[in-house]
Amino acid sequence: MILLGNFLMAVGQLLSSLVTLFIFLLIARAILSWVNPDPSNFIVRIINDTTEPLMARVRPMIPNFGMLDMSIIVVLFGLYFLQAFIAQSMVDYGYLLKHSSVSNGVLPSSQPVGIH
Repeated sequence: MILLGNFLMAVGQLLSSLVTLFIFLLIARAILSWVNPDPSNFIVRIINDTTEPLMARVRPMIPNFGMLDMSIIVVLFGLYFLQAFIAQSMVDYGYLLKHSSVSNGVLPSSQPVGIH
């Protein structure tokens, strides 16, 4: 159970880190949309190419507000939910598995069986 607990904690923390990185990319995209940067810039292309697949899936589901793209707000809320609910639940459940195994005496002792 300790290995499963550690695995769940690691996957949850990795997922949380990836979501945080994606949130920063979305914020950078929103800021870049205010200044109208050169689309051939390498960093601008990376930010747009990374965030556009998710934005394109959400955009048709949201009513049109003129020049204001509300899909970024919906995506940000979705990512915050993913981070706060799913990733944190994985970390918490892994922690619970790990520490319940320790408290139940599942850890192997350093002494051979039969020697007390």
